[in-house]
Amino acid sequence: MLLILGLIVFIVLFALMGLMSLSQKKMLTPESVLTFTKESPSKVSFAMHYNGKSIGSVNPLQAAPLVNSSNLIIAIEYAHQAAEGKIDAEQLVSFDDIEAFHIPKLEGDLHREWIAQMKQARYKKDVPLREVAKGMLQYNSFANAEYLMHVLGIAEINEQLRKLKMTKHDPIYPTASALYIEDQHATLHDYRKQATAIHAELLKNPKSAQQKNAAKKNAAKKTWAEHLPKGSAKDYVSLVKKLNNATLFGKEIYSYLMTLLDGLLTAPKAKKEAAHGAQFLSLTASAVNGILYTTDHTGNRLEMAIFLYNLTPQEQMKLSMSVNNFFDQVVTDPVFRERIKMQANK
Repeated sequence: MLLILGLIVFIVLFALMGLMSLSQKKMLTPESVLTFTKESPSKVSFAMHYNGKSIGSVNPLQAAPLVNSSNLIIAIEYAHQAAEGKIDAEQLVSFDDIEAFHIPKLEGDLHREWIAQMKQARYKKDVPLREVAKGMLQYNSFANAEYLMHVLGIAEINEQLRKLKMTKHDPIYPTASALYIEDQHATLHDYRKQATAIHAELLKNPKSAQQKNAAKKNAAKKTWAEHLPKGSAKDYVSLVKKLNNATLFGKEIYSYLMTLLDGLLTAPKAKKEAAHGAQFLSLTASAVNGILYTTDHTGNRLEMAIFLYNLTPQEQMKLSMSVNNFFDQVVTDPVFRERIKMQANK
């Protein structure tokens, strides 16, 4: 009798687990993202183009906090300087120098994954600068981004914003270094100034493990998220459209840039559908940034940017786990794209 009761309990628990799994899968769908843009537009900056025409937008001009999305601007400046011979893409960089800019678990330990991959690829003590730039994009590495700011120059990176005509984009500054600022409630002007000053000293005077761990705690504070550089979905769609069309830069610049972007399209259905493309997904506790561009095998081009912000923990978790599915659906399903268009035009 006890054996039968135990078997019944096991079957009931197994069935409940199955139902919970199905319920979670149902929640983590493209619909989650589409519904959120409709029901919470004040937390959204979204724009999408298909074959050169806008097919949907929600507050596309609204500036939203950027997590690692602005790393794309750093990558473009890197490609320019490499093409002009100002930097050497093959220059070896010590892991110790990059470590000076690293704050543990700031990007969920993705930086450590990048280091492990590099060491598996036989880079034991140092790594080519091109791999630092690629790791910045592929692994959302704050340390790699800040090392590249040191090499390229923060002023030069912000000048690139002007050249790209992204005039309403906030200045890019070392946001990881900003976590060492004692007064996280400083005015934005002072905050950027202090962050830049701290960044300039990190190679000469590296922080202790204790200081790094204390800085990491500031990343959970609302003030850090509020001080992040802001940019609009419209600006980033305009930017990736130029990358998708390969119309903005010379061939040598594109050569360096495409070396970084190759392999960055990871949404499985989109990857299968596309001849080429890239995606960028980055998160904080209260924001989700997604950028995507693809060209399919028949030449159809799609560009999209979706910035979600001021999110509750529940919203952040649900949306961050749904964006990849949203990317897949947008790229592969013309009916879904039409629904986005219809919803935007209501």
